[in-house]
Amino acid sequence: MDFQLSPPQMRFLRDQHRSALFLAGIGSGKTHVGCLWALCQSATPSVGLLGAQNPSQLNSVVIKCFAAMLDQAGINYCYGSEPPWFKSRFERHSNILSLSTGTQVLAASMHESGADRTLRGTELNWAYLDETRDMSEDVYHMVLGRMRARGGPHHVRLTSTPRGHDWAWRLFVDQPGQDRGITRATTMDNRHLPPGYAESLKSQYSSDLYRQEVLGEIVNMGTGRACPAFDRARHVSPCPFAPGLPLILGLDFNVSPMAGVVCQRQGDSLRVIDELWIQDNAQTRQLVAILAGRYASKSPEVHHVSDASGLSRNTKTLDTDAAILDAELRRAFRRVVNLQVGHNPRVVDRVNSLNTLLDPASGGTRIAIDPRCTHLCADLESVSWLPGDYGSLDKGDPMTGHIFDALGYVTHRLFPVGGGKSWGLDGSLDPVQRPVDPRGAKFPMIQPVLLPAKGVQ
Repeated sequence: MDFQLSPPQMRFLRDQHRSALFLAGIGSGKTHVGCLWALCQSATPSVGLLGAQNPSQLNSVVIKCFAAMLDQAGINYCYGSEPPWFKSRFERHSNILSLSTGTQVLAASMHESGADRTLRGTELNWAYLDETRDMSEDVYHMVLGRMRARGGPHHVRLTSTPRGHDWAWRLFVDQPGQDRGITRATTMDNRHLPPGYAESLKSQYSSDLYRQEVLGEIVNMGTGRACPAFDRARHVSPCPFAPGLPLILGLDFNVSPMAGVVCQRQGDSLRVIDELWIQDNAQTRQLVAILAGRYASKSPEVHHVSDASGLSRNTKTLDTDAAILDAELRRAFRRVVNLQVGHNPRVVDRVNSLNTLLDPASGGTRIAIDPRCTHLCADLESVSWLPGDYGSLDKGDPMTGHIFDALGYVTHRLFPVGGGKSWGLDGSLDPVQRPVDPRGAKFPMIQPVLLPAKGVQ
């Protein structure tokens, strides 16, 4: 059974360190080679771990890929039920893959709040963790501590896209040890991707994000200003209302201040034509009245997206802020489109979408901000990451960050980073398993084949 590998994948598969990290760009075949390594460990009876940060990544990517390899290799398996070939090592099987080779694999979400409970008392021979940039260092050491099952090899394999100077960078790059190895790769190493795929991502990522997500470079973006590329000379210019284009309202619900941005989209660019700012005792109806007073006679159409906390009721009113906003807009404008989704995007994702417009990896800036947006410009110059907590903004100043958030809701909704088709396996593994052969099966000879001209499968 041949599995085609790129040169970086082959180096990673042959790594003999106790812990090895495959640090690479998106689409470079990280999960593929991680699951292939796990498949090789399953040749003899053992207890392994397949881990990801959340159930979605675990089920729709990692287990899906591993199960596809088992099918390709002709290995019988069952998931969520007691194996028919041997006595199980586990009392419960809801998250256990049992292979006819005698191997059992624990599939687990590695969020720190549940990883300790999931792994408590478990003794492992090997473990594979996917996208470890979303995991904590405590989880990594927790998994290392479970490498004590009889028979070895007690190896841990990690795959991830870089995320600045995080714990993986510190352990595998800055302070490498004799028991830790690292392999680096870029998106371009996968030659099975569609022609021009990596180049097309330049329009979807900021310069720094492209270096991180595609080139696999370690870019320490989680420090200092959230939008370091913002420059008034480059991004601030008069943006008059453009007839024929709908208004786009982004809003952060807050009593003091309530802040919003008024935008218009032109192709793949965004024009921020105005800002809304109510300092004290703000009410949603008051803000809509200001918007309508300025623009209802100019535009019949407004689209809106806001902080998802506005979907929540409180004890003072039966109406949510989001419902009030939508109703008031419909009274003032002839056509209203609600762009709201049921939850806020991750802070990192909406900041990345904003930075992509400010400083795309290819072409010029895709956002213009009118000089009247004084509060927004001040936020873009001052909002920073919380030290030591990449993914959280410093909200120490109660007047800072609200209008910044409002713009982020708009940019993420209209220009999500990495939007479009995602390449690779997706979907989830059906818990109702196919019939299995109770006779078991011998493990086939797996031969990784280095094919530089073709790359990863």
